[in-house]
Amino acid sequence: MTNFDKVIPPGSEGKIFAKVDPSHSEGAVQKFIDIKSNDPANPFMKLSIKATIKSLVNINPEFVRFDVRKGSLESADVILTPQPSVKLLKPVADSPLITVELVPEKGGKQKLTINMKQSDVIGTFSTEVKIPAEGPVKQVVVPVVIMVHGPLQVNPQIVSFQINSFPEVVSAKSAGGLRGEAKESAAVSQKIAAGAMLQVLGQAEGWYQVYPIPAVSTQQKGSNDPAGEVGWIPVSSTKTVKPPDFPEPQNVQIQSAGEKPFQVLDLRSTLPMVKIERKNKTQAKGIFEFTATLQKVQNAKKQHLQGEIIVKTDNADQPQIRIPLYVIFT
Repeated sequence: MTNFDKVIPPGSEGKIFAKVDPSHSEGAVQKFIDIKSNDPANPFMKLSIKATIKSLVNINPEFVRFDVRKGSLESADVILTPQPSVKLLKPVADSPLITVELVPEKGGKQKLTINMKQSDVIGTFSTEVKIPAEGPVKQVVVPVVIMVHGPLQVNPQIVSFQINSFPEVVSAKSAGGLRGEAKESAAVSQKIAAGAMLQVLGQAEGWYQVYPIPAVSTQQKGSNDPAGEVGWIPVSSTKTVKPPDFPEPQNVQIQSAGEKPFQVLDLRSTLPMVKIERKNKTQAKGIFEFTATLQKVQNAKKQHLQGEIIVKTDNADQPQIRIPLYVIFT
């Protein structure tokens, strides 16, 4: 967000006041301001703002993962270093499988200890430790993944599909320009010709973030550089040339840890766009395999979908296997 002096007399100076929202960034960031004026020598200028954004609470490690056999117990420590303006309060565990404790350490640090509780559950469980806080931060969250293995082992233990909800390459329907921001009022950063090929990097509401693809003649000369800078173009001004790459099916194997065979009684996905099929009509001794395939989704929007692949077996200790399933549209 910027404010600026709209009229600058000859020989005088003007001021630009800019604000950057750091709430969604961390580390080194760089933002640009495009300036358009009636100066015949420099009608277009670009200013840059560079900053290093430090987290108000440093978390090390940023998440915790337990990978144990049924009946085993483990613990993990997380070191939190809050800024003086942040006061951490009593942590809360979101799962009955763990207990948590927060104790002060030297140098203003605090140690979060996460202990697994004795449990007969088997499977993969995602949970969080939530730490209320006072100050500019109201809550700190530490993700926790708990993987408890039984007599039946699953590989891979998580099935995930990721696909872009925007095309890989588009072309410009007519001559126009790329803008510095995803809005009509933003300054044009570069001009493009009708039919120009554009690599799509991301999207916002009604806009694609793109960069021009070099012409074939340029590529033959051995140049891998883009033909211009990254900019934004309205989706309505483009035509899809290459849709996003579609993810390949994933193979999953369930195997008995011992020599005792087992049978799969039922197999299904809780997400309708993921189709589950047995790989073989007959089940090998102690081994079962299936394939998870993502079906085509029309007009997919940017979203994260979470579900499960549920496998029912005749194993007394592990009658049901729940495999986490994710479909991510970026």
